[in-house]
Amino acid sequence: ERILASALQEMLKTGKGDRIVFLSDLVTGTLKDLILRWLNEFGSKEYLPYEPLAYEPLRQANQLVFGFDGIPTYRLHQADFLISFGADFLETWLSNVEYSRQFSSFHAPHTSGKNQFIHVGPRLSLTGANADSFAHVPPGSEYLVALGMLRIILDENLRPGLLPKEKTGLHALVKDWPIQVITDNTAVKEQTLKTLAQKFTRARHPLALAGSTGTRPTEAAVAANLLSMLIPGASQTIDWQNRSALSEVIRAGQMKEMNEKMKKGEVDLLLIHRANPLFSLPPSWGFDQALKKIPLVVSFTDHPDETVAFAQLILPIHSPLESWGDYSPRKNVWGLMQPVMGRISNTRHLGDILLSVG
Repeated sequence: ERILASALQEMLKTGKGDRIVFLSDLVTGTLKDLILRWLNEFGSKEYLPYEPLAYEPLRQANQLVFGFDGIPTYRLHQADFLISFGADFLETWLSNVEYSRQFSSFHAPHTSGKNQFIHVGPRLSLTGANADSFAHVPPGSEYLVALGMLRIILDENLRPGLLPKEKTGLHALVKDWPIQVITDNTAVKEQTLKTLAQKFTRARHPLALAGSTGTRPTEAAVAANLLSMLIPGASQTIDWQNRSALSEVIRAGQMKEMNEKMKKGEVDLLLIHRANPLFSLPPSWGFDQALKKIPLVVSFTDHPDETVAFAQLILPIHSPLESWGDYSPRKNVWGLMQPVMGRISNTRHLGDILLSVG
């Protein structure tokens, strides 16, 4: 800690506090507030919360269709018809524990029957196995099923209340995809597409979800958003106010910009907390060469990894099983974390280290 404190003191003397960068995994709650305040005291605004799976295609689709840069909270339990285009919400997608509970409520039998769930995807996942109907399609072609539904809705005027401007825009989107081409590429029959389109438009509160992996994830998310936009009642199933904490994760483009700054020697101190970009970033970016350009790389970690190997200073921290803390998975939701065991090595909590060094 004295080595880090000495380096920070020297940077303050020379007015280089703005050349400090803090790279971490997704951190929320009190610890995030502390990191931001700590950096601000040194004159830096370079805090980069990094996650390899940042759901960027979903964020981009939300920006394109709804003008919302972020990931909302979905309310599966308030939908009366659900269709998923590769979104495995019972496995790993966004908040699978929360959505598993919501799905059980959505799928429970009630006085008027049972809500229907359709899954479109390339494999029979846990989510697909729990669907009422599973449409098996080639990888990356999920978006074509959504486009086929949109085309049928427009061609058969299943949503007569659409404004002329909206119809024109949607027609321009699907005009290059005749139904025959879609059925040839997905092996989904035209009658199946018509049935899906009819069920979706007849529902009062339908919800269309899309995954963020595969070869065409942004297209699938855009098409799913357009389907949800067609039905006014679908807005009840999407909570735009309480967005997911994953909305705060930096985009790939921002990470690439920082990588170039590091290569140009514009970063004097890089602090890394539980992030391993050297493992997950494309080798062509040359992140290892960028790390070599930085005078001091400090790693706060509880285990060695590819990025830690390039650090000149390693400050061991508690593992999550040894740590107290708090976490906010989305806006207006907070939870406490407590350790399940005492510390087994000479480690400290990141917050204690920052306070001590600061």
